[in-house]
Amino acid sequence: MDRNEKANELIARAENAGIRLEFDSGLNVVKRTESGDPDGQRAIIAELWKHLGEVRHLAEGRAIGRRGQQLVGKPIWCEHGHGTLLGASYDGTLTISTSQEMRLAHEEYAHRSQVTLSSNAESLLVIDDGPEAGASSPDGQEAPEQPRPGFLERLRGR
Repeated sequence: MDRNEKANELIARAENAGIRLEFDSGLNVVKRTESGDPDGQRAIIAELWKHLGEVRHLAEGRAIGRRGQQLVGKPIWCEHGHGTLLGASYDGTLTISTSQEMRLAHEEYAHRSQVTLSSNAESLLVIDDGPEAGASSPDGQEAPEQPRPGFLERLRGR
């Protein structure tokens, strides 16, 4: 059993024991349920610590995958220029669509072609210029969506 398989098995055992491992703002956070056996939970937490490097990597990938799913369809910027976030997997791999300049050997001019690529979170920017998620008014009602200014209004600074 390799290190990633061991970490996956350990995370599954932790979940069965009432422990949920989360990656939150750069921190490894363990959440325990009251229904779990406290001594068993302490033993599993100690094991999680022993394999923290692999466990952290898996928890971070899962967090990226969950957040990426929420951002599907948003514009992105990557090494090839602009594109779109198409999907996110459980391990944190992101699927993007972007255009690349291509030229066949016999062609004088290059042309751009849409391609679908796998990427990691470190290799791209996701552009989320919509309203703040969860924004609400003081009375608890969701704030009405404001119309986005057009391109010319943004250029003029309105």
